[in-house]
Amino acid sequence: AVVSTQSGHYGRERDIDESLQLFKTILPYPWLIDSPIILLLNKTDLFAEKMLRPQTRLSDYFPDYEGAPDDVEAGKEFIKAKFEEKIKIHKREEVYIDIRFTNLTDTEQIMDIVDVVR
Repeated sequence: AVVSTQSGHYGRERDIDESLQLFKTILPYPWLIDSPIILLLNKTDLFAEKMLRPQTRLSDYFPDYEGAPDDVEAGKEFIKAKFEEKIKIHKREEVYIDIRFTNLTDTEQIMDIVDVVR
C-alpha cells in the first residue's frame, strides 16, 4: 500500500496532525495488517520553506520539537518520528513500512518509488 500526505502543511486547516490521525486510523484496517506500506511525506520543498520562515516555525505547532528552528533535516526526522509513534501504537513494527520524504514533481524520486513498489 502506498500512503501519501503533505509534509509541508503544518499549521494549516489540513495539517500534519490530521495526517497523523488518518495514518493512525488506517493502520489497523484488516486488508493492511500484513501489507507493506510506503508512506510518502510529500512537498518537502514547502516544508523546508516553512521551517526557514520565522512566522511558521515548527516549534510553534509542535511544542515538543526541540531542534534548531532552521534545521530542516532535524524537522524532517521529528515528523518522521511522529508517524513512527503511530506504527508502534499499532504494533506494526514487524511489517515493512518505508517512510520517504518526497516531491512528487521530481521524476527521479517517483522512479525510485516505483522501483520499490515493484
